[in-house]
Amino acid sequence: MQKASHSTEHLQELPKPSVAKALANLAETLALVSLPLLALDWLASRDPGAWRAAGMGLLAFLLAMVLGQYGLVRLVTNRLKIRSQVQGLEDRQDLATYLYPRLIPVGALVAGFFEETARLALLPLLPASGSASWLSAVAFGLGHGGTEAVLLGLAIGAVGLLDVLLPRKMAGLTLIGVRRFTAGEHWAGIADRAGVTLSHILLTLMVAHTGLTGRLAGYMTAVLLHAAMDFVGGTASLRLGWSPARLSLVGWATAAVCGLVLWGTGWWAVLQAPR
Repeated sequence: MQKASHSTEHLQELPKPSVAKALANLAETLALVSLPLLALDWLASRDPGAWRAAGMGLLAFLLAMVLGQYGLVRLVTNRLKIRSQVQGLEDRQDLATYLYPRLIPVGALVAGFFEETARLALLPLLPASGSASWLSAVAFGLGHGGTEAVLLGLAIGAVGLLDVLLPRKMAGLTLIGVRRFTAGEHWAGIADRAGVTLSHILLTLMVAHTGLTGRLAGYMTAVLLHAAMDFVGGTASLRLGWSPARLSLVGWATAAVCGLVLWGTGWWAVLQAPR
């Protein structure tokens, strides 16, 4: 009886379904799924190789996820969980307090290294000639970051559909562990993903500069900025409890820094030069 009462209290804390929230959920789903595809279609009208470049970006994303997030990070997570069990940490809050400070920096460094290294390895497979070659790098970055947006959009749409269609009690039980967002948080999610996707594009341009010149400065800068973005975002979300609106600033701030670096170092001029 006590366990059932706890579950009921948990369900009552969840935001109730509303027309405004359903519309915001639909808007976020459509934005995250359609905008990367529309942007790629626009790029394809100016660079015939845009879709191929986006496909290579998708491959880079998958390689980084398999080797990094689902490989190395999972291995580190399992090792840390074993250590936490040895120390007798069974309470969920104690376990989170133990794991988050260790996993956030590891996950950030792994994401920065593996994702930018995957870009460095696959970008040379794109055509290196033509005045529109930098557009191929943009399409590559959009394929990488856009894939994250599309997958996230589909997941958000599926959760929102369950939220609307399932009976109240069943929906609450189904969505335990997947927090129901409010309408405002869905709108903030669009801004957040736009900033992160733009960051992926600009980071790809940095790596492309390394591919064109053979100088590792662009690649190393991209790794550090990518890791910093994930570290700040992970810390703000999991440890500081920032709202989605505040979290969206992390991606845009990273994009602004990337833009300033590309402009201030002259790398942008190198990327635009005809070959």
